[in-house]
Amino acid sequence: MKNTKGEIDKTVTKMQQTNEEFNKSIEILTKKSEITNELNTVKIPTKVDGAGSIEGHIDETDKKEGTQ
Repeated sequence: MKNTKGEIDKTVTKMQQTNEEFNKSIEILTKKSEITNELNTVKIPTKVDGAGSIEGHIDETDKKEGTQ
């Protein structure tokens, strides 16, 4: 019986270590840094007129074919 319990303890410990490694991997993959935040942000200069509407300024070269 003692040997079986020892084997179970080893298995549980291995599972816990694997779980911790998995959680660390997920944290690393999903962690956002300044660089990824900048890459995920599209910056378009805008101006607000007196009526409160916002107008974006996009160069003709930035427009995709078929947009106005």
